[in-house]
Amino acid sequence: KTFKKKTDARAWARNMEGNQEKMRAALSPGARIKLADLIDEFREQYKGKDPSLEFRLKYWAEKLGQKKLTDITPFEIRAALNDYAAGEALRGDGKTKQGSAKTKSTGRPRSTATQNRMKAAISAVLTYACEQFYLEKTRLEKSEVGLKIINAHVISQMQR
Repeated sequence: KTFKKKTDARAWARNMEGNQEKMRAALSPGARIKLADLIDEFREQYKGKDPSLEFRLKYWAEKLGQKKLTDITPFEIRAALNDYAAGEALRGDGKTKQGSAKTKSTGRPRSTATQNRMKAAISAVLTYACEQFYLEKTRLEKSEVGLKIINAHVISQMQR
């Protein structure tokens, strides 16, 4: 293709690169799997010792679980983290008659460490997605949401 102006050629090239990214994202396995399904798969293989991870995974499944992996943006992750940070700290308060754990509000804001654990939970799930080739692995030095690994589709949206 030929162009009369160099700016037209650059605009066309940027558009083509964007289309290639969209095609790659659309054809990736992550374009077909929802976050809630990925979280279920992650739970099945999880061998760690953190019993409270289940609560954090449940939070992410409720917040963004119905979205496909390639549709999740860093802004949605940031908004979910901000919503979580705005809540009050909880502590255990015994068990229900059915045996599930009850919690009670302490009336204090959630600590930074608690917020970081929530970030670590979504980061672990997205890392697992990369290991399973649902997403392309892209390492970031430091992203807006503090995650070390997120998919390339999300990164391209951050750069726009």
